[in-house]
Parts: sequence; C-alpha cells; structure tokens
Amino acid sequence: MATPEDVIGVVGHLPLIAESLRTAFTGQLSTTGYELCAASTLVTALAHLKMALDTPRDFRAPRLAEYRSIYEFSAIYLFLFAWLLWRVTEAFPEELAVADPLMSALFTACTAIYGVAYLLYGKGLLDRVNNDPAYDGVLRPSSESYQKQAQLYLTGNIFINGLACLFIPFAWTLTVRGTGWWDRVQALHPNQAAFMGLSLLVATLGDVSGAFLVRLKELNLVKSQSSVVVMGILSNVWLLLFPEIVFNILYTSGISEVGFYWE
Repeated sequence: MATPEDVIGVVGHLPLIAESLRTAFTGQLSTTGYELCAASTLVTALAHLKMALDTPRDFRAPRLAEYRSIYEFSAIYLFLFAWLLWRVTEAFPEELAVADPLMSALFTACTAIYGVAYLLYGKGLLDRVNNDPAYDGVLRPSSESYQKQAQLYLTGNIFINGLACLFIPFAWTLTVRGTGWWDRVQALHPNQAAFMGLSLLVATLGDVSGAFLVRLKELNLVKSQSSVVVMGILSNVWLLLFPEIVFNILYTSGISEVGFYWE
C-alpha cells in the first residue's frame, strides 16, 4: 500500500549510503557520485514535501513535534543539503555562486534558528499548553503519553540540527571567500573534499533516516515509541558514525579539522 513518496523515502537512502561507504574507504570525492546524491536528495525533499501536503497539522504539539511540520522541515533541510553536496564538487557552475549568500542565509535560518532555537522554545511551550490555565494560543492540551512523544521528537530534532549547524561556518566561508579558497584548501589537504563531502552525506542521511522512522510511526508500522528510538540509535551508528570512523582512521593525515578556514 506504499505511496510513491514512501518508496522514494526508502530508495533515497541508497545512493547516500553507497557513496558514504565508498568515500570512507577510498578517501576520494567522486564528482559523479556526489551529483547523483544531490539529485537523490532533491527528489527525496520533494517526496517529503508531498507527505507534508497530505498530512494535516496536529495542533496538540508545537512545530517539529508532529508529522506535518517534520516533513515540511525535512523538505527544506534536504533542499539546502542537496545544494551543498553539489557545491563542493568540481562540476558546480561558477556562475551559480552568486546564489551563495541567499543559500547560506537560508541554511542558517533553517538549522540554527528554526531547527534549534525554535525547538528549545517549543519544549517550553508544550509544557505551558498543558500546565498553564492562562494559555490562550492555538495549541491544544494533550495526554501525558502524547507529550512524551512530542518532547522526544523535539529533543531528537535539536540534536540532529545542532550537528547540522556545524556546517554554517563552512557555508559562510565559502560564500565570503569563494571557490578559489575551496580549491586552495583541497590543494593543501588532499582528502579535505572527501572529508567535507562525507560529513555532508551523513548529515543528510541523518535527516532522511529520521523522517523514515517518523513515517513508520505515523503509519503504525512501528507501534512502540521505544522501538523507534532503538531503530534510530542503530541507524545512526551504522549510517552516520561508521563511515566517519573508517575515514578518520584511514585518512586523518590528509585533512584539516578547523585550520583550513584561515588558509
């Protein structure tokens, strides 16, 4: 009974997983592979947008603690990461670099402002809705079990988006210093492009896999919230941490963690 967007939500994992493992073991960024991943990420973003349009807003929870706004956010997040996945490759057209300031501003607003700051506010708002008799906003009270689920979604999104914020300095440095700076960094550190590309891939996978688990819960294919948490932990270890660990063991001498921003 899967819809096309559900199928895309699963298939969208595959190029990202394959390319992250290839990058981790070879230490090289494949322009063709990353272009494919950028395209796959963009298609997945459209699938999540379709999910959002088909899902009614649940006003028992603040935004990013219920299904519709999670899918909306994921669509924006994946669009921006698709841009960055393409931006770090040699195939990116220099003429499009004029869009860097806008994309960096959107990236900052999506991850830091909406994805972290608003969620911290949302955690307090959820408590207020259910415990403050004077509250007169649009949100509605909910059961204790629902509140625990909503708080779990908020906490998970804060964690994922907090990690995504680590790319804000890169986006703005690339915006200000341009492609010439990025080319110079790659010349100085032979595995830097692969390191950045792999980091972008696993951050993208974190969102795609998280949205997939939320979808399983929404469709009642997984009924236990604790099962979703366990599945999330296992997928993060395999999809996110494992490639990063392999890469850093094999190629740490060919990268710069922070110093490259000033080179």
